[in-house]
Amino acid sequence: MGPGQTLDVPVVTFAAWRPELVLAATLVLGLLAGARARRHVQFAVVAGLVVAAVLAAIDQDGGGPAGRPSHPLGAHFVVDGPAALARLALTALAALVAGVLPRGQHRSATMLVAATLGLVWLTEATTAAAVLLAVGTAVVGGSMSAWFAASGGQRRAVRRWHLTAALGFAVLAYGLALWSGLAGTLEFGEAAANLAARPSLPPLALPLVLSCLGVGLVLSLLGEPGRFQDGDLEVVPAALTGWLTVAPLVGLVVLVHRLVPATDSAAPAVSDFMGALAAVLVIGGFLAAAVQSRLQRRLAWAAAGQVGLALLGHAAASSGGGLAISMRCVLTFAPAQLGAVLLSGAIAGPGHVGLRRGALPVLLAGFLVSLAAVPPLAGWRPRFELLQALVAGDRYLLGGVAAAGTLFGCVVYLRPLVGLWRGHAEPPPLDEAAPAAPAGAGSLAVTSLVAAALFAIVLAWGAGLLRPGWYLD
Repeated sequence: MGPGQTLDVPVVTFAAWRPELVLAATLVLGLLAGARARRHVQFAVVAGLVVAAVLAAIDQDGGGPAGRPSHPLGAHFVVDGPAALARLALTALAALVAGVLPRGQHRSATMLVAATLGLVWLTEATTAAAVLLAVGTAVVGGSMSAWFAASGGQRRAVRRWHLTAALGFAVLAYGLALWSGLAGTLEFGEAAANLAARPSLPPLALPLVLSCLGVGLVLSLLGEPGRFQDGDLEVVPAALTGWLTVAPLVGLVVLVHRLVPATDSAAPAVSDFMGALAAVLVIGGFLAAAVQSRLQRRLAWAAAGQVGLALLGHAAASSGGGLAISMRCVLTFAPAQLGAVLLSGAIAGPGHVGLRRGALPVLLAGFLVSLAAVPPLAGWRPRFELLQALVAGDRYLLGGVAAAGTLFGCVVYLRPLVGLWRGHAEPPPLDEAAPAAPAGAGSLAVTSLVAAALFAIVLAWGAGLLRPGWYLD
């Protein structure tokens, strides 16, 4: 009797999922406590996010023995170095944002926990089913957080965003079904190799499937950059706007490197498609941002260009270190973007005219310079590494796209500095008679403290004192 194949059922262990379990418990506590009493609920949510961030900082080895990847729920999720790093960034940023939200926004803070949990799962997803679960959780949590934070008359912008994200989720599900069907497996680690080994696959089949996946992910996670504004008013608090333009990018970058590993033996068409998609996002995002007059809109649209620059690291993977380069681009962009959006909402608010000549515009200028990748702040190091890797891999066309994106970024981020030093938070004069929008920070003192902490991180990374993703090398 010949040897038989035995079904190997992986052991389910949650030892590496301590931050995720804390996030889930915080979400349940916030939902139950918010339904009965509003007092201290927001403080409990912030405390839960802080605990999750501390546990994520402790579990930086990936959760397994000797730093080996751990599979808490079988083959669907993996906690390795990139996932642990992204989990730390997501939970820490969510804790800062929940602490800065205005008082009385306990429901928005609770749903922010759900969005954070979904994006953390996204960085750990290794199957199509896990991606759908993660994206669905992130979309529902993010849109409901924005819905509760917006006032009744301005929720139509959030409703439009939710419909766009729902459409993106449907396109993503369709693309994942095609991807898994063609590959014959739900696991991403085997899908690219299986597709490359099929000689009968039509030439345009793989680009079309990847197009469905790309469009679905962009619509569901990034959505419409103008979703944070309704006319001339800001729909949601500035801190939440910053998080919604930063956190999905962290999850998206890790997912792309898991979904389509950039190796020469896997699928050459994948690398070309990713380079083309990154080029479209870089040029289109920065050009759309350049025509925006309001600073928050400019920052929101420019985030799409930053997505493209981070995805260019996928094309640089053939010369080595593609994921590390992408992660450094994301992690140096995240604090600067969050700080810039947070301060733009605080300075531009009615009644804060005197702040435009104080220290906050100096911090805002520092964040904008870092986003523009101007030395000596944090943004220039990963941008230089990206250009160097593209040139070393003979990807000169994409290197030109990265250089053009850097130049466009300088125009987008440095132009508002003229308005700052003229005493305005934005290039056009601020209408002081405009009604107050819900985008102001809850406490100006807390906002200033958080902005100073983020700027200290930007300075430390720019000086080389911190190296985000050092263990990815």
